[in-house]
Amino acid sequence: MSSNERSREATFVLTMFFGPFILAIAVFFLGGSEGLSAALVLVALGVVGAIAAVVADAARKKGRTFSTFFWLSYLVSPIVMGIIVATLPPLTKPSNSVKTSGNSSDSAEIEKLASLRDSGVLSEEEFASAKRRLLGG
Repeated sequence: MSSNERSREATFVLTMFFGPFILAIAVFFLGGSEGLSAALVLVALGVVGAIAAVVADAARKKGRTFSTFFWLSYLVSPIVMGIIVATLPPLTKPSNSVKTSGNSSDSAEIEKLASLRDSGVLSEEEFASAKRRLLGG
């Protein structure tokens, strides 16, 4: 993950976490006694945002997208999404050790190289080098 993506995630989380708290303070001071219940709701939203960010970060570490899991956690339930993320296996990248495309053309090319080696056009070292290049090694 690039530092720019990480920076955007941090800004996003800070906004979702501190935004409701700042609004809660304003509502509390401007709303008087009725503002207390609205302030508590906003504080609860901030706490849910913080927990959703933790769940989304755990999902990101397993190869999933941060924003998708953040919003799912925030809108559905951080606890439910936390359990889901905990059970998800990490995504693995496909291995490049075995080429799947072009195997028949590679084997045909190796056969051509072998016939050139057998006829004396290629040396053993040239054949081995070309074969390694074709097989990706």
